[in-house]
Amino acid sequence: VADLPSFACTPANAPIEAAICADPELAAYDRAMALAYPRMKPALRATQKAWLAERDRCSSVPKVKVCIRRAYTRRLLMEGGVFGTSQKPERATVPTYLRSKDDGPGGLALLDVGGGKYVYHLWSTYFSYAYSEDHPQEISGDLFGVITMRDGVGHDAAANICAVTIKPNGNAWVVSADSDCLGLNNNPRGTYVPRRT
Repeated sequence: VADLPSFACTPANAPIEAAICADPELAAYDRAMALAYPRMKPALRATQKAWLAERDRCSSVPKVKVCIRRAYTRRLLMEGGVFGTSQKPERATVPTYLRSKDDGPGGLALLDVGGGKYVYHLWSTYFSYAYSEDHPQEISGDLFGVITMRDGVGHDAAANICAVTIKPNGNAWVVSADSDCLGLNNNPRGTYVPRRT
């Protein structure tokens, strides 16, 4: 179950569905979409069939997996989606955690998709901006991906963009990442506590 999408995987699957069934990361995105769909605003839900047709056109491109990942990322991060957007991540409606202001603005939105996997949206900005009147809330970098929990530590499933790990600490999450993970001088390291709404 951990690596399956929201639909049944059978020999009769269409090519795009077969590609999703064969890839644990894409399957996690599909489960996230299935969980996100009921939370979307009605106007956005009404465009789901058009989005599925767009996603299915990935079967005609050379890099099918990249295309499918991009389709899910755009959909889950679009205005009105459940992860907020790259420009307005604070609009996430899934569980969201904020980094200490002393470390600079930052946040982590997590959706548990089962099987020890989370789809995540991580964002932060330069440390210096935490003390700048000109950029108090400016987001200068973000990542969207799949975290797999192993032995109490979550690792980015792709790990080819940036090595990100998360670890639970009570009701908070501790994030570790490569230096310059979200751009020059922009590391999302820190402790993220539940956002109060």
